[in-house]
Amino acid sequence: MHLVQGQQELVQRLIPPKKTMQDITVDVPKDNKISKRTLDDKLEKLKERGLMDAGLVLVQEGMLQGYLAEGELDFGLNNLGIYWDSTARIRLLGEAEEGDLDLSMFVDRTPLTICAQAPMEYLVEMFGKLGLRYICVVEEGSGRAVGVVIKKRLVVWLESLRG
Repeated sequence: MHLVQGQQELVQRLIPPKKTMQDITVDVPKDNKISKRTLDDKLEKLKERGLMDAGLVLVQEGMLQGYLAEGELDFGLNNLGIYWDSTARIRLLGEAEEGDLDLSMFVDRTPLTICAQAPMEYLVEMFGKLGLRYICVVEEGSGRAVGVVIKKRLVVWLESLRG
């Protein structure tokens, strides 16, 4: 913790680049369903990164709606979704209807969040004391989702401080 206290860094420093955020963000339409093809593509991009603790940030009109971890997405698509073709629409939010491929049970609808302008000390404390794998980052004032920090990204940053 003493390494972080002298840094005067803000959480926004660890928000992934814009391209990464586009790859891991799903803008869920009002019907709360996404095509299986889109989710398959997003899962493939997550796997390419090789980060087992990553996932998808779910938003509607920019507002954070939940987080779907890679492991749960993989299980849902490759175990439950094997009987649906790539054009099927998968429910991510809301109540399931008869015949839906419903992955909403795997979505963390109340992910912990932190403001992008918060001191890095707060982020380190939250990960350390709560044992988090990820935390979603929101814009100050509006609460719009702007990023996500996974534990691995934080650890790499902390190790860089040690030199």
